[in-house]
Amino acid sequence: MRQLSAKALGLIGGTGAAVVAAMLVLVLASGGTAAGKNICTNPSTTQASCVTELAAPHFISPGADALSVTKFKNEASGTTATHLVIAVNFVPSVDVKSITLLVNGSPADATGCTPTPPATGVSDVTCPVGNIAGGGTAKLTVRFAASTNVALMGTATYGEGSGTPGQPNNSVQGNTDTLTVSSDANGGCFDLGANDMQTVTGSFKNANVTVQETDATVGMTGDTSLPCTFVDAGVLSKTLAFSGTLKSQISFVEFPFVASGFATVKILFTPLPTGVNLNKLKLLEDTNYAVPFFKTYVTVPDCDKKGNIPAPVGVPAPGATDGVAHSNDSCIFNRSPLPAGGGELDLHSIGSPPDSHYGT
Repeated sequence: MRQLSAKALGLIGGTGAAVVAAMLVLVLASGGTAAGKNICTNPSTTQASCVTELAAPHFISPGADALSVTKFKNEASGTTATHLVIAVNFVPSVDVKSITLLVNGSPADATGCTPTPPATGVSDVTCPVGNIAGGGTAKLTVRFAASTNVALMGTATYGEGSGTPGQPNNSVQGNTDTLTVSSDANGGCFDLGANDMQTVTGSFKNANVTVQETDATVGMTGDTSLPCTFVDAGVLSKTLAFSGTLKSQISFVEFPFVASGFATVKILFTPLPTGVNLNKLKLLEDTNYAVPFFKTYVTVPDCDKKGNIPAPVGVPAPGATDGVAHSNDSCIFNRSPLPAGGGELDLHSIGSPPDSHYGT
């Protein structure tokens, strides 16, 4: 689950964020939770524990593709979610390019889903799933294109019982996310082959002069259930960081685990923040995973001589700090000076399912 994207708040400003939030309120106003307290431990139309909604990536270039990933999990041990329908709502409407349905991790027949892609001006994608036993899952992935900010609401509608007629009234559980279309933070979802690479770049400007840039270069996703490889890169204002933590702005990237093992992330400071030495620079990675970023963080280690990330390799747990044992999902393999007192850091990264945020 993601709340209203903190990055969107940082880039689209208060007015844009308020519009997105208002759209979500209008969409959710008629929701209900008539049943399903066993199947959904924490029932809600906007923050249900049994439903997650993800926009991937969270930032795209105008007109680019993105993914909506809606997941439902039956959290009960012995109760069946009957006549399950999984859906996603888009405000405003989008152009749908493909629909993929997985049930209990395996591809399922999506011919009953509506609408039939490709389809333009789509506000809802709906897929009947059937019965999902305790512990079972369903995942709806929709590839779509958008030219403006989009509010997404994923829902699961079901009865609660053994799958026989006469079930209780439907329960409607939901969760939300947002997509931001930006000219500063760029991204999309791309068709990549085994030998293809895609680079996206985002920057932070002061008086129309770039002072920090983030580049992400990725290969094909290692997740075969995804119809394309998503990636974004950008820079946020350090005002979104915990007070006094950073001298730089906040570089961020988002992409799935890639088949090649590593993606390359470049952070360019033009110039370096006052008082920061490139060779002694300590790069921090946020582990708070919400605003204020860097309330907790870990230090990004140097790569080993082969460019590998020091063990243990994995996404740092929420709240991880240097003071306790933690996993690493990235490492620094090169530091290069740039003209006019600038500096470049080159990183290897395995992926960033929670968006990775870096700063110094």
